[in-house]
Amino acid sequence: MVELQQDPAHLPRPDFTSNEYAEAPNQKIEFARWRRVREKEVAREAESLRQAVEEGTRKAAQEATDREEAIRTDKKKYPNKYTPIVMGPPPTHRPDIPSAYAQRKLKEGVYLEMWYLSHEGLDAAKQAAGQLSEDALHPILNAATGETSWMPASAKRDPHSFKRDEDLSWDEFSGTVPRMLIAMQHSSWPTERIEMFADFWGKILSHSLWLSTRLIDEKTLLLYQAEQCRNWHYKMEAQ
Repeated sequence: MVELQQDPAHLPRPDFTSNEYAEAPNQKIEFARWRRVREKEVAREAESLRQAVEEGTRKAAQEATDREEAIRTDKKKYPNKYTPIVMGPPPTHRPDIPSAYAQRKLKEGVYLEMWYLSHEGLDAAKQAAGQLSEDALHPILNAATGETSWMPASAKRDPHSFKRDEDLSWDEFSGTVPRMLIAMQHSSWPTERIEMFADFWGKILSHSLWLSTRLIDEKTLLLYQAEQCRNWHYKMEAQ
């Protein structure tokens, strides 16, 4: 047993307001304050990290969407780049592709001279292919005013580069009819219109005058079909 050296009753009363007794509670207070600050910092860092991850995910998704949209636009503008490659022997002849002017007319569903689908017209389109794009601009000189204007290649034609329907030969006309019907199908013409032209041209080709040995009879049929086709288109466009 430890003997007391002094009666505790005679010891001086401790000053609990002194630094000796205030140090320990202050440390606890400061530690609690520091811990709260660190908790807030950790929370801010976690929130910043979460926002950064969300922003990165959003940017990646937007970039992927932009790339897909760019590819879709490119496919629409340059479809030939994305045409599937069919493995097989090399082609032996070039496909018959109408001129840009003829394709535009067919797409719009308006009157187009049959010459553009004849052998002569298709050969002319082959020779001109690749020289100018459909959207390339041609200079057009107004002889009366001397002023120059510009129009797309698909909207221009040389007035001396085609024949009127009534000026076609019978062989040219009969050979062009099936190509014209196929071109109408490719240009998404309504089925009833294609069938109407097929019926009309079929009757022209099977008409009794076709067997005549007189050139005037052949020209009569060609003139009749030319006028009827033009009148039908002009009437439809006027509605």
